[in-house]
Amino acid sequence: MSDWFSIADLLALKSDLLPASERSLYRFLDERAELGGADVCRPRAAQGGGREYHLSLLPYAVQAQIRAAEKLDATRQAAEGAEAAKRDAVWAIYEGASASAKAEAQRRLAVVRLVDDLTSSGPKALAVAHAAAQFGESEANIWRWSRMIAGFDRCDWMAALTPRHVGGTASAECDPRALQMLKSDYYRPERPSFQSCYDRMIEAAQAHGWEPIPHAKTLKRRIEKEVGAAAGIMMREGRRAAERLVPSLRRTRDHMVAMEAVNADGHVLDLAVRFDDGSIGRAVLVGFQDLYSGMILSHRMEQSESQELIRLALADMVESWGIPQHCYFDNGKAFMSKMLTGRMKFRFRFKVKDEDPTGILENLGVTVHPVRPYRGQSKPIERAWKDLADRISKHPRMAGAYLGNRPDAKPENYGSKAIPIAELREFVAAE
Repeated sequence: MSDWFSIADLLALKSDLLPASERSLYRFLDERAELGGADVCRPRAAQGGGREYHLSLLPYAVQAQIRAAEKLDATRQAAEGAEAAKRDAVWAIYEGASASAKAEAQRRLAVVRLVDDLTSSGPKALAVAHAAAQFGESEANIWRWSRMIAGFDRCDWMAALTPRHVGGTASAECDPRALQMLKSDYYRPERPSFQSCYDRMIEAAQAHGWEPIPHAKTLKRRIEKEVGAAAGIMMREGRRAAERLVPSLRRTRDHMVAMEAVNADGHVLDLAVRFDDGSIGRAVLVGFQDLYSGMILSHRMEQSESQELIRLALADMVESWGIPQHCYFDNGKAFMSKMLTGRMKFRFRFKVKDEDPTGILENLGVTVHPVRPYRGQSKPIERAWKDLADRISKHPRMAGAYLGNRPDAKPENYGSKAIPIAELREFVAAE
């Protein structure tokens, strides 16, 4: 509670004991301030300047009015806070409830809503009796549910009606040495079955006299609860499996502009291609993509991924669209070759030598970012390759040349045709 008030604060009180105009109120307070001394008036620190006056300058009735208003406001805020805490508490109970408890809350909600709708046009006792007959529920339960929702808004009724009862929490006793052996055996990268670990623990318990030993299902529930799902996956399946538990980040491009950053990658087309030398194999498509628009800026296709192929695709992009500020590459030898990224500050491929040439991207002033190995989410162009694989490799013009993306995904007409590389380049450029 503040003891200092500006002229605007006092005018807002609209008290009959204070002058109604600003000039009269200034005069009234200044006269009382001359009698009260220097400690009852001070410059106002807030924007706009002016003066502030101490509460003691005001008539006693006005002081009482201010204190009463402050107490009323504090009481109202406390009541609102208690109501919000009560609402948050019932929703926390609902969120932590089982599926069957949530279903029961929805069933109860339908009953009390019917009672509330009928009460608007008749006695509540008749509404309760009608709802009990319609839903096959006892009137005592409906009255109890009505008391549970008292004081809550209609939108919070379902949470307030959630059953509160919980089952017993007592756990069976187990020798700590047996429990520790079971955990150490079960949570290994070899991922043994729980039953085999339990059987080995039983043999050790019989040999060393460990007891008591609960049932296998009881111990499995206990160690999974104590260790936790994430830690269990980390120990049994590895770090990458545990990382998949973390929700994916949603990227935004609102802060970017066109050609601010690009990313590049190579993709092996699942097509039988006849190259200029007469050999048949899969072609490699290298492309550069603008991160802001998602547009494929340039591409080149050859028999294998090489620094020369990437250099030509880079040249096509620069010639047509300009030089980007940032470029995201994977860690392949072709992309991180010295021709492209030589003398890059943070470069984790090949031995750095004093006589190394400066890479093309370094000469162009492009900042190269090597992405995380074996993580396709780091390069948005991977998503574009997925669409292109369907539009190109499975196009009707490629019928018979499609090889499948896995050994067990070969089509029935596998190997019946090989598409010439010149025709494939023309088709990809059109797409």
